[in-house]
Amino acid sequence: MTLAALGWGVWWAGLVLARFAPGIAPDFLSGRTLITALSFACAIPGLVLALGTVRAKRSWLPFAALAIFANASLLVMPWLLEGLGRVRG
Repeated sequence: MTLAALGWGVWWAGLVLARFAPGIAPDFLSGRTLITALSFACAIPGLVLALGTVRAKRSWLPFAALAIFANASLLVMPWLLEGLGRVRG
């Protein structure tokens, strides 16, 4: 869950930059930004660790489900933003 929080912190920091300092903010819709790379670097190990927790004991599934969802949603975020760009543009 720590890795997911760090990955989401990267996205939120980028969004704050886009809102208050658009001149230095990265392009979110390109898909190859530093924000995407940093969030993936947090999400992939976080997802592996969360899935490994479930493998140890099935009774951990309810506890690990939040970490699995948080890390998996980080991996899907670039495609969600790409779709949002198509809807707005």
